[in-house]
Amino acid sequence: MITNAKKVFVLLIIILPVILFTSLPCKALNQVTHKAINKYIADKGSSLVAASLHEYLQQQLGMQKGLEEFVNNKMIFDWIGDGGEYEDSGGRSVNHFLDPVTNKGLLIGQSALVWATLPVGEQNLTPISSWNDVRAYYYKALTSIYDSVREEYFALTFQGLGQVMHLVQDMSIPAHARNDMHPSAGIIGGPGGGNTPTMDAKETLTDKNGDFHFPSYLTLIGPLSRVSEVSFTIFKPDYMSVTRIDGISIPEETYFTIARDKVGTEGMITYVDRWDRKLTFKGLLGIVELKKARTREEKLRTMPSPPANYTSKELPILIKFINSEINNLGLKGEYK
Repeated sequence: MITNAKKVFVLLIIILPVILFTSLPCKALNQVTHKAINKYIADKGSSLVAASLHEYLQQQLGMQKGLEEFVNNKMIFDWIGDGGEYEDSGGRSVNHFLDPVTNKGLLIGQSALVWATLPVGEQNLTPISSWNDVRAYYYKALTSIYDSVREEYFALTFQGLGQVMHLVQDMSIPAHARNDMHPSAGIIGGPGGGNTPTMDAKETLTDKNGDFHFPSYLTLIGPLSRVSEVSFTIFKPDYMSVTRIDGISIPEETYFTIARDKVGTEGMITYVDRWDRKLTFKGLLGIVELKKARTREEKLRTMPSPPANYTSKELPILIKFINSEINNLGLKGEYK
């Protein structure tokens, strides 16, 4: 049972993913991970690439400090890392999906392949950084007669390179081929990508007080599977959806499973996980506040997508609301 602090009607969907015992529990990569991967690959000591970017900058461009050269008040090495983080800014992540069979992406965005190779200036979100944009920045950096312009375009070149590297990483992750939602903040994926398909999903509406309730139900799982976690998505058109409750160390299922008279009160919940670790939460119980989405980018960035292989037959309310939001934003297509 939960009461929303804003007393708003919200839609909630519950997802039970399954992890095979024989696979690594890996998920899609977050911004911090993309930044770290970019820096690891670009590092002058990295053995991952035969051609050293550090040496190329020194020998071909006359930048004696290589990756440690400063352009526009930041090291090239850091521009590349930041590009890995910036590519997930705003609503850009809806363009990071690619089904290798159909070459299509997420319904509400362009495929990662198209997004990465758009003609110069055609990305509709800043920072504009398709591969062709990066090449154009590089050309201007090499040919300008003004030092300040050269520095500006070199910065855009290396940041853009980092953004394209982010897209290549995303296209290697199974979760980005299945239209899976992005993971909650703080989850770092591994080399195998996502392997947590949705096992079951339920939806409900809050009542006039903002409370919601799920009746108990039974779901059968395979003999080699286990339920890893229950995750919640809370969504209302024109508001930023919530897929992770900030500051909650205990499972969200435990956080929400409290007595009605405890909702909105200060309290403590203790949870022991499967590794016998004791987790404790102290604070306001059972409250989630939805923030108003004030810009188009905020709506795009936080709009949820249905779990893979779920249609309006299973989740009619969620998909109806998402399709309405897609239409309001002037996007093409709809979920079936």
